[in-house]
Amino acid sequence: MSALRPRRLVTAATALILALGGVVAATGTAQAAANGTQSGDGWEQITYYASAGGRCEAVISYENSYALGLYINAGVAVGCTFWIERSADGGYTWPSVYYTHALGPNDSSYSTGSVLDSSAYVARVCFHFNVSGAARHCSLLI
Repeated sequence: MSALRPRRLVTAATALILALGGVVAATGTAQAAANGTQSGDGWEQITYYASAGGRCEAVISYENSYALGLYINAGVAVGCTFWIERSADGGYTWPSVYYTHALGPNDSSYSTGSVLDSSAYVARVCFHFNVSGAARHCSLLI
């Protein structure tokens, strides 16, 4: 098993998020307004804006058969709860949940440990705003 480079992941993901942060515009019409998914070679990012301001973002990346997550709360007063899901059946069911973490209004980011994501599995990152009845938002499979 090769060593993962979480600092490199966090540095690259943070730069990516800052660069892409202006790509998605908020409309303010719903709890999560005009949102987006960005992806590249070995990573997937989801961004959702809160109607009251701010956004939550999650990045999942894949390196050496492992998935890693980066969770970001950029000014969402109610906060967001994030997690990584893993499936052994191609994404039909998601029985395994890892690294559940809530980021409140005074928190900014959290980097997860690694989750095995070999050829037998697929993984995705998910989150929801911390309000009653909030929809869950998940990335595509990686």
